[in-house]
Amino acid sequence: MAFADCRHRETHGISQKWRAVADWAEYLEGNLSEEADGRAGIRLDTEQHTHNARRSVGARPCFGLAERVGHFEIRPLIWRSTYIESLRQRTIDSAILINDFCARL
Repeated sequence: MAFADCRHRETHGISQKWRAVADWAEYLEGNLSEEADGRAGIRLDTEQHTHNARRSVGARPCFGLAERVGHFEIRPLIWRSTYIESLRQRTIDSAILINDFCARL
């Protein structure tokens, strides 16, 4: 119920083409994968861990929230550009690095 309320507030007043639905689904799936792997005692290699962490770190939904809070939408052509995607990926990888470092302190 709380997530539905947040989702309603997040999408109220924006275009139907807004991409955050896929970002939230990927985030939630990533968290479920992490939980299932942890409960099963599965040890992921670096590539698998990075793949899962990129989905579950929550950065992509935050990019969408920034648009909503800022009262703007980035045009799809710009959003899907290689340059912007590389910036998003660097941001996500930086968050993963910090999370992993802090988890091992």
